[in-house]
Amino acid sequence: MKTIQIITPQNVLIEHELASVILRVIAFAVDQVIIILFLVFAYIFAEILGMTGAMTDMFFYVFVIPIYFLYSLFFEWRNYGQTLGKMMIGLKVRRLDGNEIGFTEAATRWMMRIVDIFATAGSLAALLISSTERGQRLGDILAGTMVIRQVAGSSVNLDQLLKINTTKEYVPKFLQVQRLKEDDVVLIKQTLVRSSKYQNEAHKLAVNALVKKLENLLEISAGNMNPQEFLRTLIKDYIVLTR
Repeated sequence: MKTIQIITPQNVLIEHELASVILRVIAFAVDQVIIILFLVFAYIFAEILGMTGAMTDMFFYVFVIPIYFLYSLFFEWRNYGQTLGKMMIGLKVRRLDGNEIGFTEAATRWMMRIVDIFATAGSLAALLISSTERGQRLGDILAGTMVIRQVAGSSVNLDQLLKINTTKEYVPKFLQVQRLKEDDVVLIKQTLVRSSKYQNEAHKLAVNALVKKLENLLEISAGNMNPQEFLRTLIKDYIVLTR
């Protein structure tokens, strides 16, 4: 299992598990099955409508073929780095700095599939994924991306934050927390989860760095609270004040 550690713009250390060749092949195969099923349903749909001749050709050239060829580009661009196959297998394309990919990265990966996968029957992609430090095929190298495995329980979203117990009698301590965005609070929670799971010096430094940054950003002080307590208080305050 290959892992990679990234320092985010917020000076937080995040560790990702890189997707193996096997998992990426499985995700690719699932996508191909989905595409084939789409083509079958498109053919059945055309038959049901009684399309023949020029009408059938127009339907396939204007509708079916573009979807077939643009499938991976569209989903990776608009679905946060995940095709349907990647979603099912638990894989995700991310930029090397840990951020979500955009159209440029998705388009670069999509164009290089011709060389990586189709022209070389996937052998070039498999060779590079196995041998490069970040598990990158040529498209990833040129796009500055990597494919990570989303391990269950390693990520945190807003829904999970809202499940944190609060009481009506609770009085928020830091009203300034309302300046934060949802993504900021999710990042705080992720940092706490990782520091608890990986109790090493790197994650301890990440927690302390995040505390300092939040103190400066919100113009508040942790006072006598330890770093973890301070961050948990900010999360609870945010939930109470904004939901």
